[in-house]
Amino acid sequence: MGCRPVRIGCFVLAVGLSLLAPRKSFAQARPTVVWLDYGMPDHDTPVREARARALELELAAREYVLLEGGAGDPRDSPEQASLSLLARTDAAAVMWLGADPERPVSWLYVRARGRGVAKAPLTHPPDAIDPQLLAIAAASLLDQTLRDALEPAPTPVGAPAAVQPAFAKAARPVYSPAPRAAPRLLFAQLGPLLTFAVVTGDMQTARREPVGINNAGVAPLGGLRLALGGWALPYFALVSYATWHASYAPQGIGGNLAFGIESQWRVSGARSRGLSHSAVVGTWVGRTETPTELTGGDPSDNALAGPFGARLGWASRYGFSPGAALVVTPSLAMRFPTTQLEVELSFAVEHAF
Repeated sequence: MGCRPVRIGCFVLAVGLSLLAPRKSFAQARPTVVWLDYGMPDHDTPVREARARALELELAAREYVLLEGGAGDPRDSPEQASLSLLARTDAAAVMWLGADPERPVSWLYVRARGRGVAKAPLTHPPDAIDPQLLAIAAASLLDQTLRDALEPAPTPVGAPAAVQPAFAKAARPVYSPAPRAAPRLLFAQLGPLLTFAVVTGDMQTARREPVGINNAGVAPLGGLRLALGGWALPYFALVSYATWHASYAPQGIGGNLAFGIESQWRVSGARSRGLSHSAVVGTWVGRTETPTELTGGDPSDNALAGPFGARLGWASRYGFSPGAALVVTPSLAMRFPTTQLEVELSFAVEHAF
């Protein structure tokens, strides 16, 4: 009985030490990058905003946090401003864009903590650089520069043994990011599809003779959706897909199948982790046969629609990791020339590769 208080005291002590142990926060796991907006006139506000938007999304997709450093002191050069920012903040790197004094091209500069300035050429002057091109080039140069910062600096030839450890310690960068894999641009999606099809009394049926439709209204249909797509731009993706609806005894070949293409325009969030939203516009080919009842005691038949269609929707995606996500897409669709209005709701598991 006397050992129980000792055990309880040891347990409380262990819990207290675990709570006091230092923990690595999520903010520390994502390096911060500062963008200096040099070389852009003050009146080009739309260009500034487009650049900031493209850089923010592309860097977020590669697990960076972007901060805007403004234009800095006009009396300071970008090199001096970058050194000052690295000294005053915990940023891993500073980036800026500059014009070439001799040619109509631009230079993209990156200064990483503990390293010199790396640069890459862009084939347009600063005021004509496409924001998407700038974002991709900046993220690629930043990845390369921070990977180079991981390599140890060479030891001077002939340095005394006592000096070598101190030199190596001084040359070690303050921030040491892990090498980053290239962003995953292709993806596959598979999941259930729920369709609410509007059936009207004047729709054509699969029978040759004219008959009337008795149960006009909304018919729910279950099915599956398989999609394969890829990100052509940081904001823009193209997707091809196939759907299968659980119709009752389709009268023709492919009466419950459809094949289409769609475009997705990401309007918020990053595509690697967390919540993002995209506008969806698509078109497809495939006849729909909606189960229905006929008038006059005739047996059930299918109401025909299509064979073409168009849809407008909104995709909400939550990324659990760069390779796995859950996607929910509500959309409004219309089939033609035989018209039929549909409301669709799809759920999909996404794998990026």
